[in-house]
Amino acid sequence: MLKRFLLILLLSFFIVGCSQKSIKVSPLQEKISRANIFKVVKFKNNTSTPLAGQKVADIVASTLRAKGFYASKDATNAKYIVSGEVNEWRYKTGIDGEAAVSFSIVIKNRDTGMIVFSGVGSKSSDGYGSLGTTAQDISDEIISKLRN
Repeated sequence: MLKRFLLILLLSFFIVGCSQKSIKVSPLQEKISRANIFKVVKFKNNTSTPLAGQKVADIVASTLRAKGFYASKDATNAKYIVSGEVNEWRYKTGIDGEAAVSFSIVIKNRDTGMIVFSGVGSKSSDGYGSLGTTAQDISDEIISKLRN
């Protein structure tokens, strides 16, 4: 009985320890209204995975819309330009094949060129997470910091 309990406890610590996340954001430099329009451009892809930059840009645009902002890839009258870089988009090798995602987001005021907000996040999931859901978690946490 004790051996079984210790095995379960050890496995629990291992599973919890597999998922790691780090999110950092800058202070918001100006008030951003939900009425403002965001143009989301393709993110720079620093990985060896094709289309990772486009995938993350699509996830960030969807997250902005889910949070009540207007975001589009072809908004000509946008007040803010959203860009970024994808630095990791892969499954780690090994028994679990953990999803590993890392990217940054930069929001610039189109008129002034000033960076009004930026954030970076990285996360590795447990063996059951996908790249998409891992990226959604990062995007959701960063975009949530846009509240004034």
